[in-house]
Amino acid sequence: MPGSGIRQVKWNQEAGLIDNRTRSHRSRVAIIEAALHVLARNGAGQLTLDAVAREAGISKGGLMHQFRTKEAIIKALLEHHITYIETFQKDYLLENGDGLPQPELSAEIAGDREATTMPHSIALAVFGAMAEDQHLLAPVREHAKCRTALLRSEAEDPDEAMMKWFAGKGILFCSLLGINPLDDEGVDRLFRQLEKTGERG
Repeated sequence: MPGSGIRQVKWNQEAGLIDNRTRSHRSRVAIIEAALHVLARNGAGQLTLDAVAREAGISKGGLMHQFRTKEAIIKALLEHHITYIETFQKDYLLENGDGLPQPELSAEIAGDREATTMPHSIALAVFGAMAEDQHLLAPVREHAKCRTALLRSEAEDPDEAMMKWFAGKGILFCSLLGINPLDDEGVDRLFRQLEKTGERG
């Protein structure tokens, strides 16, 4: 049939592109997970391209095809964390958002609470990024800027909403840095109290 051969070649090319993109995405995810394992086990000082490649079970050349520098890996870790929390917050809003006076604030506090349960390697990635290059924190700063603008817009008292935002972040980072004087039960109790204030508006 005229043209069928050309269409088949085009289909094969498109299928090949999709397959390559899928493999590339899987490779990036595997590398990010490997980097998190290296951070959790060995600390930020041991996050090197060689260490991540060994953890991921790939060659250094294969790693550098996805991430050419350590800084690129740290940036990906930060973005990975932001994406995880954003997804968690969206799911929280779908399940609990109806009827809350400040749903975005409630979701923010719930996200902070969730983040305290995650591996402390995320905190190491953040502070590792700060030590390496302040510019690597640009995605985090932009995310915070967008979120706080949203929280202020939905609140009757924007300053009170910001106080609650800072309170949640304070609990989170004290926990991740290991300087929180409270045990897990105490932290959980504080988050429950903060969530109640968010629900009351």
